[in-house]
Amino acid sequence: MKPYKILSMRDLKIIAYVTMLIDHIGAVILINLMANYGSYSFPIDQNSLYELYNILRTIGRISFPLFSFSIVEGFIHTKDIKKYIIRLFIFALVSEIPFNLAISNSLTFPAAQNVIFTFLLGIIPLYIGKRVNNDFIGLGLIILGAFLGEYLHTDYGAYGVVLLGVFYYLRNFEYIKYLVWGGLIYSNTPYGLISLIFVALYNGKKGMGAGRWLYLFYPVHLLILYLIVVLINNIYIV
Repeated sequence: MKPYKILSMRDLKIIAYVTMLIDHIGAVILINLMANYGSYSFPIDQNSLYELYNILRTIGRISFPLFSFSIVEGFIHTKDIKKYIIRLFIFALVSEIPFNLAISNSLTFPAAQNVIFTFLLGIIPLYIGKRVNNDFIGLGLIILGAFLGEYLHTDYGAYGVVLLGVFYYLRNFEYIKYLVWGGLIYSNTPYGLISLIFVALYNGKKGMGAGRWLYLFYPVHLLILYLIVVLINNIYIV
């Protein structure tokens, strides 16, 4: 093993979750503060708030490529792909209401669906392509999944679905994959290229404590951020 391969899948997931939390603090809490600017009983510097928002969202761009990579690695190494997909689907359903509350303050929000649905639209085509042993069918279904991602307004949409397919189908092309991965990521979020540094340090090991409980972080942290917004608004809006 190369000496610089120092990060396990657990490490990648922790980095992804931390940067996602930073991103969502901006997307949920700071968005709310900016939307209600002038209504609070405490002073807010609007320019500073906007600058902080941009910083948090920029850092957060690191998270999605790491999550996409980890989902594809999970698909490749899982002992039961069907159970893996079912597990993702359950977490997508569980996460939808916390996601809606966090981004829209409503139990339903047809204009956006949580990111786990995006992962499903990428993983299911890969599963079908693997079952029929035909990469062309898998790639065709990835394109269909990308259209569905846009139509259903899943988080990251077509880009997210295509990124999963690129991670999967180029995984064995050592010198080409980073160039293509980087180009695709840069086209959506230039700062997200930092995520590839972490991917390059991945040692292929699962790591201790990389279990399914990490999935719970997604709906739970969204719900907590929503409750923080409710608390701030109930106490400080005059």
